[in-house]
Amino acid sequence: MTLTSEFNATTWQSGLTGQIRVTNSGDALEDWGLAIALDYPIKQRGNGTYELIGAQVESYRLDGDGRHLYEIKPQNYNQSLEAGESVFFVFNADYQEGNRLEPFEIGTESELRGHLVPLVESPLKINAGISHWQSGGATIRLALRNLEEGQDKVKLVTDFELQASSIRNADILEVNENGDRYEYVLQLTENTGQKRYSLRFSTEDRTPKMVRAYALVPESDDLPIAEPEPDEPIVEPPVIEPDPEPDEPIVEPPIIEPPVTNPGVPPTTGEVARPDYNKSRGFFTLDGKIYDANGNEFIARGVNNRHVWFDSYGQTPALNSLDNIAGFGFNSVRIVWEVDLENGIIGDGRGQLTDDNLLTEIIETAIANKMVPMVELHDFTGRNDNQELLDEGVGWWVDRAATWNKYEDSLMINIANEFGDWFYARDNPEQFPIVYKEAITRIREAGINNTIVIDPFNWGKDYTQIVEYGQEILNHDPQKNVVFSLHFYGGTGESPEEIRTAIDAITGQELPLVIGEFGPTHQGRDVREDVIIAEAAEHGIGTYPWAWDDTEWRLGNSWEADSFDELTQFGKDIIFGPGGVQETSELATIFD
Repeated sequence: MTLTSEFNATTWQSGLTGQIRVTNSGDALEDWGLAIALDYPIKQRGNGTYELIGAQVESYRLDGDGRHLYEIKPQNYNQSLEAGESVFFVFNADYQEGNRLEPFEIGTESELRGHLVPLVESPLKINAGISHWQSGGATIRLALRNLEEGQDKVKLVTDFELQASSIRNADILEVNENGDRYEYVLQLTENTGQKRYSLRFSTEDRTPKMVRAYALVPESDDLPIAEPEPDEPIVEPPVIEPDPEPDEPIVEPPIIEPPVTNPGVPPTTGEVARPDYNKSRGFFTLDGKIYDANGNEFIARGVNNRHVWFDSYGQTPALNSLDNIAGFGFNSVRIVWEVDLENGIIGDGRGQLTDDNLLTEIIETAIANKMVPMVELHDFTGRNDNQELLDEGVGWWVDRAATWNKYEDSLMINIANEFGDWFYARDNPEQFPIVYKEAITRIREAGINNTIVIDPFNWGKDYTQIVEYGQEILNHDPQKNVVFSLHFYGGTGESPEEIRTAIDAITGQELPLVIGEFGPTHQGRDVREDVIIAEAAEHGIGTYPWAWDDTEWRLGNSWEADSFDELTQFGKDIIFGPGGVQETSELATIFD
């Protein structure tokens, strides 16, 4: 293997972004790898994965000289290298003044190999939300997501000092300050038998940026977990599973048996069991949450991608960008699609119909990149004709039932983008449940079991319709498999208070919700995307910013963007900012 490398870096207040270009100066390679030695560690997200784009860390070691050694492997999409071809990967690191900027060494030789650092902490998956104070400071809310039973001590690593008196659901056992990092050992005070645990605390720091969480496992030599007292059994008390009385049959009652009404649906093995009434092989909803086919919660960190207007004229830039999008850590993509390419409306044989085969290729490419595809119909944006939506739009979904059934395990369907304009929302709000209940009936009667996604009227922005009619629409679906999609732009999206009110009011009813569109501005007005991201992280709901490549709100400077420097500021905030994709995105477990 003959590889050459080139290193560049940009330093910032609390670290650096490094870029390494790898060039194959020999014969074509089917696979490649590097080992690098740094004077600083590559940053890790809250779930323990590395802040690395374009490659992945195979292993990490610390040698006797304090050098951080990483074995780097490519991603699937850049694994092969033709002769003379170059690829590059980008990483964020905890660089501090005084560290050596350049790598000590980059190579593939065995001298970079060492011994694995023994782990004393187990990284925890977290969702984080932050509320800034007008007077300075902030309140941070954390949801710890993969605690195991008996893990009652955690370690937080932050770049800000906590207010000890503000901590809820935990007590501080130990505090250590290490440069610009603070390490807190916490004793959890509430029920720790659940996989999700909520923490809340405040800081006077005006710009808190980083928090990580680790479970302190019994193997830790530094901070061992105390053994439980004899009268504190780890197993559940017998009263939870009482022995049957002599006159009670030992066999379970029939209601616990697998439902005969749902043949062919495999049982879930994850966090929750699929409800008996749900017939899907794929995603389902329960108590306001979205779960994948394994029964594990899925929180979308997706992006809108404008396929229909760019992939339909002989070139496919949006299709080709899907691996770039996946490379940044997105776990879902909202596929912007139309039926009538020429007029943006359908019916009466007008216009140029889009290519079903191309749509299938887009869906399969998203799945191959381990992103959950959500297909939406853009033809009905701002239109107000119920019958047109039902006959032409829902009819289009029904006619392609075999396609949706084929990808049922991973695909969601967004019936219509932003059907119903501002006037329709003001003058005919009662039509919202009427048209969508009928749409659900037609879709389910066609044998389509995929998760259905619904936008409210007023260009997807009228959250009060979801609050008032959402439960009625959800209950109408015999499979209870409906997700509501709220769009934040001018108006609702400008006010932090209204953003929080909207999300609180919907999630407070345990209605499944995603933020299906939002941007940083709208018609010259500021949209508070920072609040949207923070509230979504706090409530555990999905997000789909608009859009990967767009005139006004693009995340990437081009379709092919695949590095930090090729992102817009909006893209950097969405991907690398607090509560962003790099911090909170997790693949659906169907892709494990």
